[in-house]
Amino acid sequence: MNVFGRKQGVKPQRRARTMGAKVVLAGILTLIAAVRPASAEEEWRVGGMLQIPFGGSQESSFVHFVNTRIGIKVQYADVDDIIKINEQTVERVYRGEILESETVTAERVVTVDDGDKVIGGEGYLLIAPFNGFWDVSGGINGFTGQNDIQGAAGLGFDPSFGVYLGIGALFPYSQAGIRFNFRYIDYFIGATSLPGFEGKTLWQEDEIVYEDVFLAAPHEAAMNDLPAESSL
Repeated sequence: MNVFGRKQGVKPQRRARTMGAKVVLAGILTLIAAVRPASAEEEWRVGGMLQIPFGGSQESSFVHFVNTRIGIKVQYADVDDIIKINEQTVERVYRGEILESETVTAERVVTVDDGDKVIGGEGYLLIAPFNGFWDVSGGINGFTGQNDIQGAAGLGFDPSFGVYLGIGALFPYSQAGIRFNFRYIDYFIGATSLPGFEGKTLWQEDEIVYEDVFLAAPHEAAMNDLPAESSL
């Protein structure tokens, strides 16, 4: 009877976890379905992720591969554009008030804004395949920084860990961070399938810088060539 009763107690718990996982997965799939080609300022993207925990108050060894977590994440980011202009330097030669010639003496590309700024958010869903597929966790983060490195912070839930705060750093194809609450702390390093961010290059209207050279008018030059009158 005790065994029968224990089985009956486990099934509702598993059903609850399964239902929770389905709800989270449905939410992420809805976000994926909503992804559309975005403008340069906005970017949606989806990628895989892997986290390997180490150290921490729950680990019996420094690196515990049994608790390795794999999953997916959905990111939304506002990425600054790269703004450039073509600049020409033109020398204009005037004879008196008459324009005699125009010559392009230099050309260069000027970067007005390098676009190296990112701000956004992400949601993720993880499972621990080597520790039972029922161990489903997930969370949300906000992040900000440069195209190739962002600081991240947010909230999450893990059935074996509870509600936790998370902080970390995001890099191209990798990440690292800490999960913690009042009972436990958990460090991790990991990999993702997502590269760094890259803003779209926008070209502003060409800019022309004029350098003016003024020469004496012909009659002024002739007057200057006349000999000075001598006084008697």
